[in-house]
Amino acid sequence: DDISDCYGVRICGYYYSRNKFLQSILRCEALAISMPTDENEWEDIRLRFNAKSTKGIMQGTIGAIDGLSLILF
Repeated sequence: DDISDCYGVRICGYYYSRNKFLQSILRCEALAISMPTDENEWEDIRLRFNAKSTKGIMQGTIGAIDGLSLILF
């Protein structure tokens, strides 16, 4: 399927809209990604990941990108 068929717009219109959306997301301070700045923030993240874990499978996880766990030892 072509982008034009899927979205009902010309390809340039799709890319224009997509880029405007992505730029808005990247400029939004509320959605900014940042690293924890102290030990308490790291511990909070660790505990929240562990709470989502089934049988401790995410124990030690402090981040995830696109559904992939990043485990740091």
